[in-house]
Amino acid sequence: MPRCVLKLDREHDAYVLFSTVVDGVVSEVMTREQMFAHLKQEDRAMPDELVEVRLVRADLTGTSSKDGDYGWDDGYVLILDGGAREDRVPREELYEYVTQGQPS
Repeated sequence: MPRCVLKLDREHDAYVLFSTVVDGVVSEVMTREQMFAHLKQEDRAMPDELVEVRLVRADLTGTSSKDGDYGWDDGYVLILDGGAREDRVPREELYEYVTQGQPS
C-alpha cells in the first residue's frame, strides 16, 4: 500500500502514516521515535538509514513523499478515507484535524 509519513505541523513531535490508496490517515499519531520504531517493525529488512531519510524528509518538508505531495507547501490535504468523507483540510490545520477528531 503506497504510504507516506506526514509530520502534522512544524511545532509538534507528531507523525502519521497517510495512505495514497484510500487518501486517509492509516495510523495513530506517533512521536518521531515511535514512527521510526513502527517503520522498522513493518519492514525489518529496511536499513535504519533509509528509515531515517524518510523521517528527515518529513521533518524538512512535512512529508516523506519524494515529490513533496502533502507537504508544507500544499494548500490542503484531501481526506477521503476510502470514500467515507471528502474533507479538504488546510495543511496548517492538519494537526488539529487529526488530533482533535474529524468532523462528522
